[in-house]
Amino acid sequence: FKINNQRLKLEKQNREINSSIHYAKTIQSAMLPDMSGINKFGSYFVLYRPKDIVSGDFYWSSVLSDKRMFLAVVDCTGHGVPGAFMSMIGIRMLDDIVNEMKIDSPSQILETLNELLRNALKQEQTDNNDGMDLCICRFDKLPDGKVEMSYSGAKRPAYIGRKIKLNVEHSFNIIEKIP
Repeated sequence: FKINNQRLKLEKQNREINSSIHYAKTIQSAMLPDMSGINKFGSYFVLYRPKDIVSGDFYWSSVLSDKRMFLAVVDCTGHGVPGAFMSMIGIRMLDDIVNEMKIDSPSQILETLNELLRNALKQEQTDNNDGMDLCICRFDKLPDGKVEMSYSGAKRPAYIGRKIKLNVEHSFNIIEKIP
């Protein structure tokens, strides 16, 4: 009888925790950007497959105009709930840096993000070593219709795929890694 009551209590707690985590997923998903604005800058796809229900991995974008946009791909320290908290911090800070502070250099965005994150997590006073591996790209549409990319990364390279036509019948893709 006692064991059965403990089992029922644990099952109830498990349902409540899972319900809470699934609701957190809904909130985290709502924070991810609508990628439709990127269509102006070329073809794209997003492959987002978190390891856990909530995740420390996220992508972020900000379309400032029909001529300029930013895109970041981020892997935060931690998985699950701790990683999700880090991702929420990262999304908010990137929004502030680009949209409020108007910083537009990818390398300066990374430096500012690092400084804000170190302050927010009080890393000078604690042993907290949490952080983010990320790459951020700025895309500028040029007058001739081409798109110029500026990139900066912290432990994350950029990969550029190009389709090369040899003749009418043959073409192949080249993937170029930018460290």
